[in-house]
Amino acid sequence: MSAHAVKRLNFCALFKQNLFYGVKKKAQYFNLMKITTSLFFMLFLLAANCSNAFSQNLMKQANEYFERYEYTNAIDLYQQILKKDKNNAEALEKIAECYRLTSNYHKAESAYKKAAKYNPDQPILQFRYGQALMANRKYEEAIAVFEKYSELVPYDSRGWQFTQSCKSIKKLQLDSGQYNITSLPINSKGSDFSPSFFNDGLVFASGRNLSAFEQKDGWTGEAFLDLYYTEPQAEGWTEPVVLPGKTNTPAHEGPATFNKFGTLMYFTRSATKGESKKSGTVNLKLYQAKWVNGKWTDVDELPFNSNDYSVGQPALSPEGKTLYFTSDMPNGYGGKDLYKSEYINGKWTAPQNLGRSINTEGDEMFPTVQSDGTLYFSSDGLGGVGGLDIFVAVNKNGAWIVDNAGYPINSSMDDFGLILQPDKQKGYFSSNRPGSRKDDIYQVAIHTKKAEQILSNQSNPQPVAPQPAVENGSMKVNLNQPALPSGKDNVYIETPPPDLPDPANNLQANIPKWKPPVTTKPDTAALQNASYILIGHVVDYATNRPLNGIRVELKNLINNTIYRANADTQGAFQFNLEPEKHYEVYIINDEGQPQENKIIDTGNKESGEYLQVLLTPKSKILPDNQKNPADTSGIYGNEETPPTTTYIKKEVSPYSFKVQFGSFKKEPNKHTGFTINMPPDSTTEPSPTGLTRYVSRSFDSLEEAEQYRAELISKGYTKESFIVLYINGIRHEGDAMKYLSEH
Repeated sequence: MSAHAVKRLNFCALFKQNLFYGVKKKAQYFNLMKITTSLFFMLFLLAANCSNAFSQNLMKQANEYFERYEYTNAIDLYQQILKKDKNNAEALEKIAECYRLTSNYHKAESAYKKAAKYNPDQPILQFRYGQALMANRKYEEAIAVFEKYSELVPYDSRGWQFTQSCKSIKKLQLDSGQYNITSLPINSKGSDFSPSFFNDGLVFASGRNLSAFEQKDGWTGEAFLDLYYTEPQAEGWTEPVVLPGKTNTPAHEGPATFNKFGTLMYFTRSATKGESKKSGTVNLKLYQAKWVNGKWTDVDELPFNSNDYSVGQPALSPEGKTLYFTSDMPNGYGGKDLYKSEYINGKWTAPQNLGRSINTEGDEMFPTVQSDGTLYFSSDGLGGVGGLDIFVAVNKNGAWIVDNAGYPINSSMDDFGLILQPDKQKGYFSSNRPGSRKDDIYQVAIHTKKAEQILSNQSNPQPVAPQPAVENGSMKVNLNQPALPSGKDNVYIETPPPDLPDPANNLQANIPKWKPPVTTKPDTAALQNASYILIGHVVDYATNRPLNGIRVELKNLINNTIYRANADTQGAFQFNLEPEKHYEVYIINDEGQPQENKIIDTGNKESGEYLQVLLTPKSKILPDNQKNPADTSGIYGNEETPPTTTYIKKEVSPYSFKVQFGSFKKEPNKHTGFTINMPPDSTTEPSPTGLTRYVSRSFDSLEEAEQYRAELISKGYTKESFIVLYINGIRHEGDAMKYLSEH
């Protein structure tokens, strides 16, 4: 065999040997890869489970902070969650709320935009998104958002209110008259707000003076609030000092009010831990203190405090007999409402809600009372410039007439706690507007007599809102334009409704389906013989449906002339009004008595202006005995029309009842990790907050529902169940027993 052949054989053998060795090595490699892959997969699953558990724990802890109002702490954790899952619907919703409640509207805007996208079943997020846009002065964008909210929730008047407010912003650019607004030098790096007159100076709440060893408030990240006193001097103001005596504690002490002698103070204090709600959240309470020997002492709770809800932000009437305050107690109209209590025979009466003329589906807060009895308060539910706006309320014949205080007192941010000196030339209020550090106290100087009428006008109870401009840093206002829309009960609009058939005096409205009017130019021909036109609607309080054939009366409060009309098939009615007159419009109930009284004023209105009023009787009123619609062919204005409607009481109760067993975000079953013991005939219904409620079948009487609940408890079903009231098929969101006892 040649050397070449031997080399070739050796090469082949070597190749085979190497090939065999390579196959063997490859097999060993694949075996190793299988082991490694299995280990990696196991580690991946373990890491995923750990990450999921970590995220769940973060969410749980963040939600606990949120429920305890510790928003600054909650924000940190929600941010961590969103870093890992940027579209987490719950975290987006909660962090947006945190930003809003800590007044960070720039971050709230983007958070609400995403939250609304990933929580389509919660239309309130659309509304909050619109509010954030307003706060950031993006009014055109806000209009589209509020219009969408109106489509999603047509029964919530705030959608339309805020749409109209945004459309009216351009009117706030006119220049006439002026306010001078300046920040007080006493403002600190913390929050300073809610000034109140006391002696020769001001008492206010402040979160200043946070030391390195002092506990921070989880909501604001500041020191706990205390009450301070300062007074003006030749150059500026004295250094604020804490109130002497027993008012300030380790808890929060907030807005205060004083009697005219300076001997009694009513103030807000956060409850102690032992007095907190069952959920662990801390509420607010009202206290009274007496001025004895140069200090505040004899601190006592007011009798209507509760561990189940908050009462705070007091405002005492000039005579010291009526105390106004804010509360989130059950059966209100919105989140926080304004209430009053009267001091009679040495005792404070049970709180009374100020009603729908003032309270909305939103929050009404920070009441103050002028020496002439004018009530100021702030609201985020009545429309306006943005955030909390300050409103002026005058009580006329038992009814509140409400109007926006206007710009520049109101800004796109939160403005609240307005007080005025008796001469109405100077006052103070709180705001977190651009330029403030947090909540700051501002002084407002009013330089025109007409401006006084805006803020408090006894001769004309319908103030005209000032209209602003900013020139060289000096804020000025125009006093000659109509007010912004100012609430459900007295809403001023610029346009007529559709289908006004007769341009003469006896105008009638034929509206196929009632919606808030669309902004168009008014038909001047239709106004030749009418100075003002009042267009109204009567709708069911519970269902928001038009009520046909209801008798409505309009009373001229100057000469006591009464005009009558009947609501048509769409619940619409109409009256012509004269200039410089005060009117009262109301429904006649089934006992022939006035109901739902509203005050209408035509002073300081432009000729041809349309006014609108919405009447919502709480008890359903039927037309005549034959259930025929009312006669709408008669005139609606300047003559007395004999009543064509007689009224009968309800033959069928509007009330029904169910037993609720629980409400959950997830369906309770073995797959979601929790269950609830419910009877087999239970059904579900959605809640406004996106939860699913588990309820029983419907019962015609309270007794039947109570008996059914007792039977279920005896069979071992949940004892946490409770009875829910439905009115004309609509769930009543409140205490059923309390509602029935009051109605």
